[in-house]
Amino acid sequence: LEDLPTAVQDKIISIEGQIYRLKHLAQKSQSYLQTDDTKLIQLKNQKILSLVEFIEDILIEYEAQKINFSYNQDTSITADPYWLKMCISNLIENAIRYGKGQIEINLNTDHQWIKITIKDEGSIPFKSLKELLKAKHTKSKGLGLGLNIVSKTLKEMNAKLKLTPNPTSFTIEINKEKEEENE
Repeated sequence: LEDLPTAVQDKIISIEGQIYRLKHLAQKSQSYLQTDDTKLIQLKNQKILSLVEFIEDILIEYEAQKINFSYNQDTSITADPYWLKMCISNLIENAIRYGKGQIEINLNTDHQWIKITIKDEGSIPFKSLKELLKAKHTKSKGLGLGLNIVSKTLKEMNAKLKLTPNPTSFTIEINKEKEEENE
């Protein structure tokens, strides 16, 4: 590996990281997707002191896409960092694959809610998240399970996923009162 140019080494390391992440996700999700039961994943909640830094660390993997990130204020959160990252990363990857134009991420925090919105300039032909999750995605480049995993995982984390179809945006909504129950 040392004999390769630095740019190639970085690409290989990035690909290895993605393979590891997908392998880990597949192992954790195998039985999880086959049932409507909750609490099938083991959440290992911990205090994330800066949600802004957490999101910025995720965005390092997507530097080539030049994603705009904005926030009104930083906040801490008690959540499972692995599963929260998986949810945010999946929504970013969907925006990259299926969206159009510039991708924007916005963290909006007020006294009751933490909202993380991933938005692009495209539109989708579904009016609700429920309709989107039920649809068969024959043109999907993946397994078509990503949003189902995200939706179920967020539900277990006492959070919600919301869809705005035009322009396409997915918002993770975390009620601060329920988030405090995770502590």
